[in-house]
Amino acid sequence: MLAGGTSFKTNWTYKSANLVSSRTYPASDSGRAEEVVIFTYLAQMLLDIVIGTSTYKKNRL
Repeated sequence: MLAGGTSFKTNWTYKSANLVSSRTYPASDSGRAEEVVIFTYLAQMLLDIVIGTSTYKKNRL
């Protein structure tokens, strides 16, 4: 719940081995567009890249 009593729902999708595939944030009343964040993994099932409106995390191995 956000300050002021506002709440919102997110949607999660999963790959095999219960790894998060994506997370969807809803659009806001203030005009922010819906955002889908995608999670990619290395063959060892380690988080590799997190991409949404911008790249949030990129593995540096």
